Amino acid sequence: MNYVGAFFLWIFFIFGVLEFFKKVIYEINIKAKQKDYGEVLLIVKNNEQVIEPILRTLNYYGVNVEVMDRGSTDCTREIIKRIQRI
Repeated sequence: MNYVGAFFLWIFFIFGVLEFFKKVIYEINIKAKQKDYGEVLLIVKNNEQVIEPILRTLNYYGVNVEVMDRGSTDCTREIIKRIQRI
């Protein structure tokens, strides 16, 4: 193998390595942007004073929220239904 062939072989090798690292860094950036904050189950009863700020905060951060109402006699159920539509 002559020196010109070895030179081009090294050029292609370096290009391949750089493309590999570029792809790895791109995948890491994509996964960092797709954060999964998990899921929360809230079991509530007569919490109309605090349920709306809690649900809005969790929705803002992208947390999946399931709410189980245990027979509220105040407006908790209506607040939950209203927030779910947003």
